[in-house]
Amino acid sequence: MMEQEQNGANQDVKRWTAKRKATLILDLIKGTTTVAQAARTYGLTPAEIEEWLEGSLGRSLCRTPLSILLYLYGFT
Repeated sequence: MMEQEQNGANQDVKRWTAKRKATLILDLIKGTTTVAQAARTYGLTPAEIEEWLEGSLGRSLCRTPLSILLYLYGFT
């Protein structure tokens, strides 16, 4: 099973909540997916995903120690 499916994300997402975006961004940071793969999987453009990464959500996640993020999002 893909990590995105384990984390509650699925291909039929109609509304991207902050938690869903954070889950996808974490997958990108951890290297379990790429922007291109995520764009194909979820029907997004690479520009949309890159905007999330460059936006405040992505910046704040990048500044937070990975161990804390993994704990907060139930990956531990």
